Amino acid sequence: MAYDEIKSIAVSVTDPVPETTEELRRKIETILIEKGFTKMAKNYVVECYKNEERRKREKLDKSVLGLISRSNEDVMNENAKTELKTSHRQKLSMRLQRGAGRSKHP
Repeated sequence: MAYDEIKSIAVSVTDPVPETTEELRRKIETILIEKGFTKMAKNYVVECYKNEERRKREKLDKSVLGLISRSNEDVMNENAKTELKTSHRQKLSMRLQRGAGRSKHP
């Protein structure tokens, strides 16, 4: 593809400027087909699709990792609460045992 053809396509794509990414993609595809670059248009569509799928996977991965992180924090907090309760019970038990030992001996 010659420089002049590239420049012509660039001007066509941006006049008027598309409002959304999807409009821009469709416009690029249409212009490539109109100019006879059907194979390039096909490759462009395939790459756009692959990139969109990759972005969706990355977003999902981040979302899942966030849920896992929050779950781990919840488990750690619950474990900490359990440890505090256990520690408190053990201290009470030791105090009761000491108190019971004192009351038996005059």
